[in-house]
Amino acid sequence: HEIHRQGGRRLRRRRFVVRALGWLLAGIVTLIVFTVAVRSPRLLIDSVAIEGNQLALAADLKTAVEGALDGNYFYLWPRRSLLFYPRRQIVGRLLQEFPVIGQVRLQLRGRDTLLVQVVERRGQYIWCPPEFGEPTECYFSDESGLIFGAASRFTSSVFLTFIAPLPDEPRGQR
Repeated sequence: HEIHRQGGRRLRRRRFVVRALGWLLAGIVTLIVFTVAVRSPRLLIDSVAIEGNQLALAADLKTAVEGALDGNYFYLWPRRSLLFYPRRQIVGRLLQEFPVIGQVRLQLRGRDTLLVQVVERRGQYIWCPPEFGEPTECYFSDESGLIFGAASRFTSSVFLTFIAPLPDEPRGQR
């Protein structure tokens, strides 16, 4: 009986190793097939279109989006993939780099175009630093007090104007 038990253990161990190697091989083959499929030009974002911008330059917005799409995930899968492009990073980057933008919406148009729709902030107030001699630059602010862009001097009579000290770079500050 002892010899029969040892043979049964060896057989079970061998089956386990064969199954484990089979699953490992199946996983590797699946990973390779997935990687090749995701890298197909049919599944990659080829161009970026910008809509809704008036103050922010379309070329600057496009450069920021293209920068977020560059590179790969884990050195394998392109960030330009239609299946999993970095939506949150693109939205976050645009909102951070362009304070004039209040909302961003991403949508795939056609098979290879990422449509970026932006809604720019509307100026409600103007913030100006106190003047001591030279005229200084004033800034637009939205309803929440976020400073987002430079205002020309003639607009101060149209908007409620606040005179207060401002940081050196007030854009994006409240």
